[in-house]
Amino acid sequence: MKKNDSTQLSKKLIKYGAFSAAVLGASTANSQIMYTDITDETVSTGNVAFFDIDGDGTDDYAFYVGSSQGVANFALAIPASGVTSAGPAFNSNSIVGALNGNYAYPSNLSFGATIDSNNQAFNGQVGTLNFYGCYFSSSQFCDGQDGYVGLHIDIAGQTHYGWARIQVAQDASTITIKDFAYEATAGTAITAGDQGTASAENEIFNGFDYYINNNELHLSSATSAIETATIYDITGKQIQNLQINSNNGIVNIGNLQSGVYIAQANIEGQTKSFKFVKK
Repeated sequence: MKKNDSTQLSKKLIKYGAFSAAVLGASTANSQIMYTDITDETVSTGNVAFFDIDGDGTDDYAFYVGSSQGVANFALAIPASGVTSAGPAFNSNSIVGALNGNYAYPSNLSFGATIDSNNQAFNGQVGTLNFYGCYFSSSQFCDGQDGYVGLHIDIAGQTHYGWARIQVAQDASTITIKDFAYEATAGTAITAGDQGTASAENEIFNGFDYYINNNELHLSSATSAIETATIYDITGKQIQNLQINSNNGIVNIGNLQSGVYIAQANIEGQTKSFKFVKK
């Protein structure tokens, strides 16, 4: 069978806003791992889902399911920010995987696999997860079970490492995206499936809340005093650090430029990271 995945992504385009919304509103982390859990999003034949993994307003990756001659389904992962009449609008992000001839194949990583600069990765190409029930042996998402795609994300010219957990149907008719994460510190490795959370943190930060009002970041804790609050830009550079030592604290963010930032609150030696948008 001739492999044909020069896909017409412009057909039946579906752009799931849930991805961008979730990464800004539901991230939890220990250290600077930014983890996002989402309601499972299933992409079916003829559809594509984009997601903005770092919440900067630009889509980073796409997952697409197509059909060749109405017979052979194929499931793809693409480092692209959109589509044009000529095909995917590739960006500078990469996917962990290998080339075989003219085709790229994302690696199906196991839980705990290291994602860092030692990975072989590709960009500027469509990545074949599964073509016609893995008719081609280089496809790695063949068993219908959960697997991890390794991500090398370009943020402000620096490489950040991340993962996305997906499930590809054995016949390549659907891709389900379940959750994802990335390391907010450039150049720092992450392991597949690492959510950056721990039971101790979950208990300590039960009742923690934050909101922004009038250029102020308001923090509150229903359990113990918030010791410090630290603000980083999207590249991981520290912008502010404030001693709070109270169950309630206010961080003045009026001097920050508009954009996405990472805040860390420290309670009893545990750290919780979250994103916020300065408008």
